[in-house]
Amino acid sequence: MTNLSVTQLKSLMFCIGLFCLCVSLAGCYPPTNPREVTVAFWTAISENDEETARQYTAEQMPLVVDKKLRNAFVQIGKVAIDYDVAFVDTRLTLRTAANTVAFQTFLIREQQTDKWYVSYQQTLFAMPSPGLKSIVTSLKETGQEAKQQVKENGKSWFKSLWHKIVAVLVKLKNKLTE
Repeated sequence: MTNLSVTQLKSLMFCIGLFCLCVSLAGCYPPTNPREVTVAFWTAISENDEETARQYTAEQMPLVVDKKLRNAFVQIGKVAIDYDVAFVDTRLTLRTAANTVAFQTFLIREQQTDKWYVSYQQTLFAMPSPGLKSIVTSLKETGQEAKQQVKENGKSWFKSLWHKIVAVLVKLKNKLTE
């Protein structure tokens, strides 16, 4: 093994320190384009960091996050920008590889700051969810049953319908908090 002089050792340590500083500073810049914002948002969601995720959203309301999205692997595809709106093809691979959710993340650009934010409410409605689909189906079936009840029994159907709607809403709440 060769002996390094003190000057060479100091130079080597300086280069290593400078390299570490550059690498650490590279992660300090906030995401600026729709792709980066989408990755940062869904990564925060998958890490169950709602505080960080909320920083990337346009809405200032609490996030309704399906617990199944925790620890999801985020993949980003095509990005389409139309003036102040962007659509990012997003794929979340859940804990089991068989459960992959593909959808578009919607983003809007704030004109004053020129920053991109996820429109979470719009994205949430675009996300395919088997739980949400079953609830929508239940609501449709309840509506059809209510229509039939009106034909047969008049307005007395309202009380039974109300109980069914409440039951479906409780089911929705339980699905979202799983």
